[in-house]
Amino acid sequence: MDTDLRDDMLKLVRYKVLFVKREYEHAFDEQEDLVSENMDGSAFTAWKVAEFIQGLARKPYETRIPTRWGKNYPEAEHRAGDYLKGLPDDDKKYLRVFYQVLDRYPREKFKYEEQQIRVLEQIRDELDKSGKGKPEPGKNGGSPAPEPHGGTNPAEEARDPFNEIEHRLYLSNDAFERWRTGFERYNMQMGAGIAKCFNDFRDVGHLTRPAIKGEDIANVLSQPRKAFDRRSFDRFTGKAIGDLRIYRYTKDSPDKLIELKAPPVYSLWGETKERDGEFRQRITGTNVPNKFVDPDDLDAIWEGLRSVTLDLTYNAWLKESGMLSWVSFYQNHSNQMRSVGYEVGDYLLWVNQLLDPDMTPTEGPLVVGLPGDPVEIRKDQLVLSLDWEEDFDGKRFFCVYAMHIDFDFEKGKAKFAGPILKMKNERVD
Repeated sequence: MDTDLRDDMLKLVRYKVLFVKREYEHAFDEQEDLVSENMDGSAFTAWKVAEFIQGLARKPYETRIPTRWGKNYPEAEHRAGDYLKGLPDDDKKYLRVFYQVLDRYPREKFKYEEQQIRVLEQIRDELDKSGKGKPEPGKNGGSPAPEPHGGTNPAEEARDPFNEIEHRLYLSNDAFERWRTGFERYNMQMGAGIAKCFNDFRDVGHLTRPAIKGEDIANVLSQPRKAFDRRSFDRFTGKAIGDLRIYRYTKDSPDKLIELKAPPVYSLWGETKERDGEFRQRITGTNVPNKFVDPDDLDAIWEGLRSVTLDLTYNAWLKESGMLSWVSFYQNHSNQMRSVGYEVGDYLLWVNQLLDPDMTPTEGPLVVGLPGDPVEIRKDQLVLSLDWEEDFDGKRFFCVYAMHIDFDFEKGKAKFAGPILKMKNERVD
């Protein structure tokens, strides 16, 4: 069966959206589409899942509720008579896409000269009408202003891996809400416990963080919908070289932290972009010496992903969900990480959860590609991190101080679990 979408030909694709929740399994109607873009299977899946969810909410509703789902699933808010108008947020993770490439066709060559003539004629006509010189894009009949990252073309949007990441953030809403609710409920205990964990190890290694206050953390945990200051993202912008070191106890060193140094990370923290009152930032990181990958250069990004020499980070502040982040790790360990964030004075506090490649929470050994015993991830163990700016010897750094912490959301407790990660990202532009 042909499932290869990675070429520049025009591909006729037959596909089905599948719902795989136990006892509610269903294959929705088969469809076909022409795909002109060079993309991988995950991008195609993200595109079609997003398109399916958007289609459910569009009137007139056209997707019938499967008979086997009965009258009680999904809840009334997702039903319109016999038709489906949505899915519970927590159940969108059960959507899959089965597809097959039926045939391929060579694409017609773009008639460049004819297009250029048409554009020049449009400009000439506009100048004749207005007498004011070159028309502004998108105004007075001028050519439309270009949209970033492919505009509204679904295939172009799907080709952008950061769009898939934002879709994953959307599907994680329920997990984020559970964390925020748990932290809000026990904000005083959690704030004190988190502060103690960080303060106990703040002098370890090559990066020292001033002491943090439990009451400051408790204050932000109690306000999960606090207004956002875009400078929280803006100040972390530009090229940087990262010195990451991991500190941990091992079987051979149960009472003394040992230092494990990771390869340098060459990162490019993109500019924060605002759209409809929401903010997004793209970041790339590679271990390839002196290589910085533009987070808006899709060709360079896909080259890095294919060669497994690139990690992606996506920060966002969204009206419905607050401050979020997602990291796709490929180079040293194949994991994902989703996060909610809080602004605390001069630093950001991130609550991060490691995920396996299939997007399920990581439990058990985590192989990180460094010497030492495998890190054991337990249920309700999260990685908390502090991000802040600081000057050292006249140089500017983005600093990250992180550690694994075990949480008990029933009792409001936070307990150090290790390891500790400290990273100094030196600005180099």
